[in-house]
Amino acid sequence: MTDSMTVVDRALMTKELGKAQAALWLAFTTAARSNNLDLAKVLRDQHKAIGTAIVALNGGPVVTVKELLR
Repeated sequence: MTDSMTVVDRALMTKELGKAQAALWLAFTTAARSNNLDLAKVLRDQHKAIGTAIVALNGGPVVTVKELLR
């Protein structure tokens, strides 16, 4: 999947997927607070799927410097 992608392509895709994941989390939170639990579950599942895609794209979990220093 990532063989033909450059490091820059992978970084840009990861960045955009991260934005989509953040938007889905906000939508999930809003749906959960408004007690629309069916929609909240769908949004949570999509959030997790994007996280899984990010991990697969990068060949493993993306760890920040902050996380490494804990």
